[in-house]
Amino acid sequence: MTSEPNKSNATVELFDLLSVLWRHKILISLATFLLTAIVAVISLVLPPVYLAETEVRVVVPDEELSKGLLGGFQDVLSNGILGRTGTEQENRFRHFLESRDLGLRFIKAQNLLPVLFASKWDEKTKKWSTDKPPTLLDGFHEFRTDIIEVGVERRTGYITLGMRSRSPEKARQLVVDYLVMANRLLREEALRHAERKISHLQEQLAKSDDAELREAVVLLIQQAMRDRMFATVNSEFAFETLDPPIIPEKRAWPKRVRMTLIALIASAALISFAVLIYEFEIRPRRGRAGNQSGLKT
Repeated sequence: MTSEPNKSNATVELFDLLSVLWRHKILISLATFLLTAIVAVISLVLPPVYLAETEVRVVVPDEELSKGLLGGFQDVLSNGILGRTGTEQENRFRHFLESRDLGLRFIKAQNLLPVLFASKWDEKTKKWSTDKPPTLLDGFHEFRTDIIEVGVERRTGYITLGMRSRSPEKARQLVVDYLVMANRLLREEALRHAERKISHLQEQLAKSDDAELREAVVLLIQQAMRDRMFATVNSEFAFETLDPPIIPEKRAWPKRVRMTLIALIASAALISFAVLIYEFEIRPRRGRAGNQSGLKT
């Protein structure tokens, strides 16, 4: 018995809403068109940003070679990033590519602060236009937010490294230079570790007269020499490029079609909601306020 009146009331209320929207269809259409056109113009004015990407594989020749290579990077990667397998290793390499130490070195080497804070940099005088120039740490935060992208493909475990720039050529070059620096830093640290290991083992070999101990030390020296050789001859010491970066042809941002469609839907919904609020809330209140003032007079 009570369901039919409720259904009838719901039908009437829906009909009232639709009738109000239909009555103001011209206003809604014009306002929606205007807001969508504004967003479309903004998307055309915004400078394009390009994204260059590459896919790399973590290089670990064997467990013995990979142990202890990152003594100088312990503050960045805890117990080292090599000598790991599976997901743990991938996460540690990803963390290294996103680490503050590597990021700060790269920003300084590439002189990226004027690029990251272009609004505060005077290109004519080559000086900062503010009394408080941004620091390298400020640049690193902007670098992680606006420039670099690092991800791991779940199925293969390969690492994807991307760089954004307003210049497609610059975006590609940033990717190349970043990988070169990462491999160079890790290779140099591996060489230092191998040299220290060989020197220490040779000292122990000279002190020992035990035949079995000397044989074990000789094997360790040979292993350390293989470590040094591998680090010397491999330019891609830690990250092997599987898919080299290319100059992007299409912009990564702004997505003009997507922005325009979102603006169209959002503005139509917002304006329709505003019309309904006006018709069912604001306008009745004004009418009641007018009636009360008329009765008082």
